[in-house]
Amino acid sequence: MDYLDIPFRHLDLVSNQIDQLKFLAYGIVFWFTLFYIVNETIKFKNLDKLKSDDTKNRIISIVHGLGCFIYALKWVMRDDPQFGTLNTNYQMGTILGSTAYFIYDSIACFYYGLLDFGCFAHHTMVLLGYGSCVFQHYGATEALLGLFFAEVSNFPMHSRVILRNFNLRYTNIYELLELIYMVSYIIARSIMIPFALWIHCIQAEKCPFIVKFICTGLAVQSLYYIKEMYGILLRKYQQLKERKQKKISYFWFSESPKVKDLSYANKEAKQNIF
Repeated sequence: MDYLDIPFRHLDLVSNQIDQLKFLAYGIVFWFTLFYIVNETIKFKNLDKLKSDDTKNRIISIVHGLGCFIYALKWVMRDDPQFGTLNTNYQMGTILGSTAYFIYDSIACFYYGLLDFGCFAHHTMVLLGYGSCVFQHYGATEALLGLFFAEVSNFPMHSRVILRNFNLRYTNIYELLELIYMVSYIIARSIMIPFALWIHCIQAEKCPFIVKFICTGLAVQSLYYIKEMYGILLRKYQQLKERKQKKISYFWFSESPKVKDLSYANKEAKQNIF
């Protein structure tokens, strides 16, 4: 038995549907338990309900993103990923755990009133991709690499929005997190996904079609968001020039009273990059 399969050694997550359903059920219970703990113990008195619910949901999303990234990184660093190969227990444990999260998150977003068409479409496509890996016993390598590259930018993505919910948009910590988010996203999505994943995924004979389709969609979606980020970076450069001209500096963990004198303060449109 491969040492990477040790966390799931008591279950056959590749071909035994009972074990797969059992593990999926454990995962769903875990995510809903975490939801209950976060929802009942964390209170944000200074936030309205929408921002409070969004912040709580993003905390759980960060746990999922970091967990998937760590598990996938461990697999990439210690295993030898080969495209078009039979799924392993370790891969399927990670994918089924993530499947449980997306089932939870779909329900949670509906509960919180955060479920829009974009979220619904994204979660549906992810679940279809995961499902094809489960039923066809192939494609987990491609899916897990896609998950790895997708989650690289997860933490700064959600963290910056949480700061925005707390009215800390015009601070150095927000600017730093947003820059890390965009740089990591652009590197992962414009270089790694097209050249380290998409080309090999398309060529792998035994990789399920739905996984290839979703991988292609991920690449196209990434290019759209990179285009959006380019526009945001140009605006940020103009904003930096204005701050230097007016001699206004951001604070790290609170907004400067002088921010109100900036032409763009509190007038920026919602960013379409999550």
